[in-house]
Amino acid sequence: MSTSLLPPEIHAAPRSYSRAELTALLGDRRLRTALATGEVRRLLPDRYATVAQSMSFVVRAHAATVSTGGIVTGAGALFAWGSDGRAPQRMLVHVRPGLERDCPDWLTLTRAAPRPRAFDWNGVALGDPATAIVHLWRQAGALGARGATLAALQRGLTSVESLHLTCDALPRLRHRAGLLDTLDAFESGAHSFLEYEGLRRVFVGTDFARLLRQHLVVARGNRYRLDTYDPETRTAIELDGSRHHLAGERREHDIRRDADLATLGILTVRLAYKDVMDRPDWCRQTVLAVLADRSARSVVPQRSDER
Repeated sequence: MSTSLLPPEIHAAPRSYSRAELTALLGDRRLRTALATGEVRRLLPDRYATVAQSMSFVVRAHAATVSTGGIVTGAGALFAWGSDGRAPQRMLVHVRPGLERDCPDWLTLTRAAPRPRAFDWNGVALGDPATAIVHLWRQAGALGARGATLAALQRGLTSVESLHLTCDALPRLRHRAGLLDTLDAFESGAHSFLEYEGLRRVFVGTDFARLLRQHLVVARGNRYRLDTYDPETRTAIELDGSRHHLAGERREHDIRRDADLATLGILTVRLAYKDVMDRPDWCRQTVLAVLADRSARSVVPQRSDER
């Protein structure tokens, strides 16, 4: 069994090290041996990490910000703030004008305005969420930024007002129209990427004007938020996202939820992610057919325990 050359504190600490720091901890000979055996890996000029932690997002972010004096922004910053999603494979770091640096495939540098306000996160300079969203739109456009923007707004990491102020300060913002459209959709009740697609591709036209979005209902003492709700026919339309509605506990929760709502006479119609994305016309006609049938059956008026 091989014995590590590194002390436990280096293995435990989620950060990168300079060569001088490692030399002080290990001595020059042990460090050279650790580098030769691959137990310590070079991430960036004069930034090193243990091989066990060299793929870690926080360790790479530490290396990138210390090495460049920059600030993590874009999808990486939103991930660190707690937005929905996984750590991005490619990190975006905002640096001051004039800095030139060859980057590995996991790191991209940007100098685009505005410069983020920096916050400390585990020793990493982390940009504010509103600026991170603007940088993400510049980098990835609607396809890569819309879902992250809606998730950040839903979790309260930033606000529609803050993003409008950031946009107003940047008259030449790339993808401005797409970002503003996303903010408008969020205020209309589309709080996820799939709900945005439903709003823009399925629930279009006067036939759906009466629908309520993000409607709260109390059933059997439980509070439920309905994606889309028709109060006239007591019909809830739920959009089942590909990641969040899988088999297991989440599916069991949805079944119990639908049963609770049924005690109020509310029928739940579920549309799958693939159908919303690939067959929006089919989804639209299906919902219209259900609403027409429910209306023809003269559903009784709403009960007072709905909120």
